[in-house]
Amino acid sequence: MKNKKSVSCPFCGRQLNTQQGINSHIQQTHCNTRPDLVPLSMFIPNTPPHVSNSPIPSIDQDNPPLFEGDHCEDTDAYDYFELGSLDGDFPEPSGKEPSGKEPYQFSDQRKLNLYYPWASKGEWEMAQYLLKSSLSLADIDEFLKLELVKRMSLSADLLPPTPQWKYRAIPAQPGFPSKNPLVLYYHDAVECLQHVMRSPLIQDSLNFMPLQIFSNTTKMMRVYESWLSGNRAWSMQSQIPTGATLLGTILSSDKTTISVITGNRVAHPLLISLANIDSEVLSKALNHLFSLLALIPIPRYTNPKREVNGVCENRLYHQSLDIVLEPLKKAASIGIMMTDPVGQMRFCYTPCTSFIVDTPEASLIACVGGGGKTSPFTTATYKDYDNIDVAAHDIASYWQVAQKARTNGVVDPFWRDWPLAEPCEFLTPEPLHHWHKMFFDHDLKWCIEAVGAPELNFCFSLLQPRVGFRRFPDGVSTLKQVTGKTHRDLQRSLIPLIAGAVSSRFLAGLHALTDFRYSGKPPRFNNGTSARIQLALDEFHAYKGEIVDIGARVNPKGQPLDNWHIPKLEFMQSVVPSIAASGPVSQWSTDVTEHAHITQESKVDFRVVEEDTEDVDLSLKMALVAHLTSGSKFGGAKRRKADLFLSIPIHCPKTQMPCYHIMLLHINIYMTIQDVPPSILFEILTLKTLDLNQAAELFHLPDLVGSLKDYMDRFNRRDQDVYCWWEEERWSQLRPSFLA
Repeated sequence: MKNKKSVSCPFCGRQLNTQQGINSHIQQTHCNTRPDLVPLSMFIPNTPPHVSNSPIPSIDQDNPPLFEGDHCEDTDAYDYFELGSLDGDFPEPSGKEPSGKEPYQFSDQRKLNLYYPWASKGEWEMAQYLLKSSLSLADIDEFLKLELVKRMSLSADLLPPTPQWKYRAIPAQPGFPSKNPLVLYYHDAVECLQHVMRSPLIQDSLNFMPLQIFSNTTKMMRVYESWLSGNRAWSMQSQIPTGATLLGTILSSDKTTISVITGNRVAHPLLISLANIDSEVLSKALNHLFSLLALIPIPRYTNPKREVNGVCENRLYHQSLDIVLEPLKKAASIGIMMTDPVGQMRFCYTPCTSFIVDTPEASLIACVGGGGKTSPFTTATYKDYDNIDVAAHDIASYWQVAQKARTNGVVDPFWRDWPLAEPCEFLTPEPLHHWHKMFFDHDLKWCIEAVGAPELNFCFSLLQPRVGFRRFPDGVSTLKQVTGKTHRDLQRSLIPLIAGAVSSRFLAGLHALTDFRYSGKPPRFNNGTSARIQLALDEFHAYKGEIVDIGARVNPKGQPLDNWHIPKLEFMQSVVPSIAASGPVSQWSTDVTEHAHITQESKVDFRVVEEDTEDVDLSLKMALVAHLTSGSKFGGAKRRKADLFLSIPIHCPKTQMPCYHIMLLHINIYMTIQDVPPSILFEILTLKTLDLNQAAELFHLPDLVGSLKDYMDRFNRRDQDVYCWWEEERWSQLRPSFLA
């Protein structure tokens, strides 16, 4: 039989019969990314292509500049709603995204050197070994600093350097010395943005063109899913030159106590990132897309007057930001050339998109005073500061006059010369502090006063434990310094627990605030969902008088209050306008930036643990599984809180990292509820056996027997209506009303 002519894969060398089979093989496999590829020199034509000698190849005529042509549309990019969606790009050319039809960057170099940008296979193997090893980043740095490694002249030394630290000594205010030197440590802001922008993680998640999204072809319902889909980005793009790229700058700062027990160390980090990154990618802390920009100095003034020291600290904060953000201000004024993740040059402008801070720092940035009673969104601008007649250097007298004007004594705000930067616009609402922290500071306190601390604590202690949610066996009245996750766990249960113990108007007011927070969570909004947020806020204001009438709003001393001087409550008025201007509020949460304040990190390579667990002694493993699946009971009077897997150490021969337990993947289906270990499902409470009369007397429930009889009678009826209320059905017409 005559052999058919075979065709070889140009990447892995596999032999196939037809060229069509080769094309299908290349598209459906990852052979071109395997480390053991055959050299491609045998497939290079006799006349090699021209390769530039410069480290970064120049753009040829086949790869035109970015700012020519229109934006490449994706018809499936915004299909979020049942009626479909219609997206409209900015009418004038702006930063054009790559269409995906251009050749891969450095593809010509990889025809000659398969491991480009590495110089050889040896360098690539060493980099791969260091990446997959269990060495920490500090150990890798020590290895690369060895003289022998330096003499190897690795090609990695030619990579673009990371932003370098700078420092500047800031003189104290005349006549107000500080105990410690005021030294500002910072990076170049433009270099930090360029470093974030070059990350390969965001290549497919980086957008440069403002757009307007509509839910249908009539363009009557706007959709807001990102900062670029808001009105503010559209307006900014119209104010910069045609063809320029808009890079929204996100800043975040929070004074953090590093150590309380020893040292009393306090740091004030300033973080920076890009608003052009998709919020789903930006919100993942493991991507490390928030770069540390500066460490603002913490002063310790010797002046005994607290108010004067506060004015000096406020001025130092703005003076430090004025120094750090100077490159961004210049780039926002005249523009700057920057490269995107694929190496293409863009002419960029860097306005301030959002400054993610808590309530005190929001007032500090907006230069408002009044002891936190003045909103940073509705006060006068810095142009009105000229009306003060007292000299600015006389801080004691200046502070008294500034108090009357509701300012904090700052003369030169850092945003005064930053184009397109207005505090009322870049101070976006922040869910963690403005919503969930407000719930813990006010909503929960109102319920404790209305229901009573013992009763509310008892109700929370009876909640059935659920996997992934926090339990409150000791109640909630003594909680302090809890996380945002605990705040959300409390919100899930508070409304049904207080139902029946408070008036219907009180319950309706608290229910409206809960609806407000739940309605502000979605990653995308339209005009209808935004209106629901405002409707919930209006409903609270309609019933908030009941909270004051029953004396539930009190001060820290327990005295009743008849006012609503709550700054976070006023911030809620800015949520709906902020969604239309800057997109969903959830993208400005400090949940991500709070993780960046961790001072020490431990690197654990789970691949090593996974590989070493495969080498566990087989006989020991099989004996454990056989013992656990033999039908023996897990429960018992002496073993109700013990999991057998957690009590047996397993030895891993290839690593010094101990493997403490093995997960049981298949539970015995013949076990009863009492047999299931507590660590897997829930904890079995060790209560004595009680009859109904004893239980009714113990828990003060005189109608327990009758209620159980009524429940069983209703349960036995087959024609009863059963409703399952899910979060997705919150706004259905079957939603129950709490009012008579």
